[in-house]
Amino acid sequence: MSQLNLPPELLASLANVITPFNEEQFIDKLYGDINFIMTDLERSSNKYYCDDEDKITNLIALSLRMKGYDATEQTNSNGTVDLTIRDAQSRFTWLAEAKRGYSLNSVFEGLLQLITRYVKREQYAGLLIYHQKPGAMTFLKDWYTYLSSGNFKNYTKIKDRIDECNKCFNLSPVAYSMIPAANSHFFDFTAVKPNDGTVKVRCFIADLHFNPMDKSAGTNASLAMGQCKISITDICTQWESEGQLPSDANIIFQHLKNLHPEYFA
Repeated sequence: MSQLNLPPELLASLANVITPFNEEQFIDKLYGDINFIMTDLERSSNKYYCDDEDKITNLIALSLRMKGYDATEQTNSNGTVDLTIRDAQSRFTWLAEAKRGYSLNSVFEGLLQLITRYVKREQYAGLLIYHQKPGAMTFLKDWYTYLSSGNFKNYTKIKDRIDECNKCFNLSPVAYSMIPAANSHFFDFTAVKPNDGTVKVRCFIADLHFNPMDKSAGTNASLAMGQCKISITDICTQWESEGQLPSDANIIFQHLKNLHPEYFA
């Protein structure tokens, strides 16, 4: 590697990916790289503001492979894990679930899969939230409160397993290492796995909202259709995960008409 015509700091970065000294070093480097990639995603939110999580996660996996990681998506670990990251020698493994941030309960479903289905011996894991509506930072703070205050217990779909969920998501303040600040795009917390081990989870959020108000945006048909997709996704997610019925069927009808005018000729 010393024969490569690369600056010393880049050589050191590549070495950390190829042969990290320990898991903490691997995780620190990985989290820095994920934060860099998600920042780039935000700068290209006009391309991803209404895409599904699989497409966005695929891009993250490709970017991490370019940085030297063994990054795969939709791999098997008691189910289909959205993102699996290993170092080049497969000594360390990091699993992550990805969800679009349309509902706290729907994001919690992803966390339940991660903690109670996928992780086994892993000491670190992640939750990637792709936020396509306004207010990403508010959503992250609300998500922190949802977990740390025990608001997840109001989720009707876990009403028969509240005790198990309480065990997994310890309400002790010690388990939540950081209240997200105004400009923070992540926070960490420690969860208890069903096997009684612990896993430290980092929750990342990417602000992918894109709905400009300039003159050209007002005549952009593609942007208008994308916003219709977001609205339909939001309505359906609130209906499914929150039990919140649509307030006006005419709004849904208009969105569908805008998305598929061929059905209303």
